[in-house]
Amino acid sequence: MEEKSEAMQMAIVQKLEQMQDGPELIDLEAQFGAPVVFDNIRFSLSKPHYTRQDEWVDYVNEHCFYIDNAEVLPAPAAPYTEEIGNCMSQLAQCYRIYLGYLELEFDDLYARKEAELADDVKYTLAYYAWKQESI
Repeated sequence: MEEKSEAMQMAIVQKLEQMQDGPELIDLEAQFGAPVVFDNIRFSLSKPHYTRQDEWVDYVNEHCFYIDNAEVLPAPAAPYTEEIGNCMSQLAQCYRIYLGYLELEFDDLYARKEAELADDVKYTLAYYAWKQESI
């Protein structure tokens, strides 16, 4: 990952050093063999134009953009990890309640209803969450 990042930076620096009179195209996809993904960066883009008698005219259609500004965004801190952990704990707790009702010899439908596991999908998820906790 870091090697790719360094290679990307060097490609951009080399292109900037070689520019003569104006901006040039840096085709990162051609250079690296695949589209390049920039994580946690917001680019402000504009389409190139040229002036002809006080009238701006597009000359590259939708194939090229200038990068006016690049803003580094804060990296997200493990999105949803804590919330998913809480959800799994709650589902496992529901399954333990269900098992408690079965141990007290209530019928299956009543036990699922009281443990809030009447929905088949929720019941299945609760079972796997319970199983995961017991590992």
